[in-house]
Amino acid sequence: MALKVGLCLIRYDLVRYISEFDAPNLPVFAKIRAYGDAIRVMVEGKDWIEEKANGELSKICEESGLGTDIHACLSKKCKRVFLLSKISKYEKYRHALSGHYDLNIPDLLQKFSEIDARTLQEDTKGFAEFLNQWTINLVEIFQSPNKKINPTG
Repeated sequence: MALKVGLCLIRYDLVRYISEFDAPNLPVFAKIRAYGDAIRVMVEGKDWIEEKANGELSKICEESGLGTDIHACLSKKCKRVFLLSKISKYEKYRHALSGHYDLNIPDLLQKFSEIDARTLQEDTKGFAEFLNQWTINLVEIFQSPNKKINPTG
């Protein structure tokens, strides 16, 4: 249940910010805040997946008799959708642009503005698709009646 709830919360926050990216009447400053908040969700979501969720899913696969090979196959499915390593380029902005204010925030905003907003939007949407695949993986594990999982999906 914790994996399902965690994924849903991360994806909900991410989709909320994606909708703000395209809001026509949103002032530029508010869009920058939405970008910063999306970065926070992506970085913290990536950390949660790598540090907690992957280990828990591996443990579930092992304890249920599915084995670690199934976990590896499911991980590959996610990697085909989006590589979490793409999020690393945003880590330096996570704190300054989403609540942990710093004296050098004008410099960081300038550097951040040099990142193509389209790239951030694509990465945000890619991460949302990654989370969708993770959800599909959970469904395969928990709702597969005969525990036969398609490794290539």
